[in-house]
Amino acid sequence: MSLKTGIDSPPTIIIEPEHGLRRLGLRDLWEYRDLIRYLVMRNIHGRYRPTNLGLLWIIITPLAYMTIYSLVFGLMLGVKSDKVPYPMFVYSGITLWFFFQGTVNRTTSSLTSNRGIMKKVYYPRLIVPLVAILSELVDYVASLIPLVLMFFYYRFIPGFTILTLPFFALLMVLAASALGIWLAALSVNTPDVGLALRPSFRALLYLSPILYPISHIPDSWRSFVYLNPLSTIFQGYRWALWGEESPPILIVLIVTVLLISGFVAALFYFRRVERTMVDYL
Repeated sequence: MSLKTGIDSPPTIIIEPEHGLRRLGLRDLWEYRDLIRYLVMRNIHGRYRPTNLGLLWIIITPLAYMTIYSLVFGLMLGVKSDKVPYPMFVYSGITLWFFFQGTVNRTTSSLTSNRGIMKKVYYPRLIVPLVAILSELVDYVASLIPLVLMFFYYRFIPGFTILTLPFFALLMVLAASALGIWLAALSVNTPDVGLALRPSFRALLYLSPILYPISHIPDSWRSFVYLNPLSTIFQGYRWALWGEESPPILIVLIVTVLLISGFVAALFYFRRVERTMVDYL
């Protein structure tokens, strides 16, 4: 005769390491989507709430820079654009540039800016730079309103190339996100990263065809300019808007592959640093 205690053996839990893209924990981001939405809106409103004009600064800032650059480069230095009036040319470039610069700046400093809450509450650390990226993206989309109005004002009708605009905009998102995430993870152990950004941005501003059309660059130097991925993106962006000279298709393909690879590599690097980043912040 045997006795049955009625007590089942406890279940066995096996924890296996994740491989491939599962290591990035992207599924966790979806589970925290409400938190991401809340933090993005709080970030945007918190940035402009203390000001009198509020969210209007999203379009006032690029319009002010457009006026300054138009006076200095367009009027005083005589820089001419090829297809559209120079103010419209400049505005299209500086709005995209502000997105890139703002995304990299805010993403790089996002971890140190949120060190207090990161030490108290757990959530996927990738949310922190992701919120900075999405906040800048919202600002960029809002800043396109004056550009659309300029198309109507100058009675300019875009061609079929406008269909490729989301592609080049996505390339800029990849470029800014990849660099920002890399630098955010790197800044955990190397705080000097943030200080090196200002001169680097100043150099990139003038080395990329933002304030001048690429047609002003001699043909012998143009291939060197396209070594800068930002040059390819800006030129492709303007080609999509109004049919300016298109970047070489081979260069576009190379830049696309490099940016996708760099973005995925940045995510893996961030995950590796994530394990100990709170200890260094």
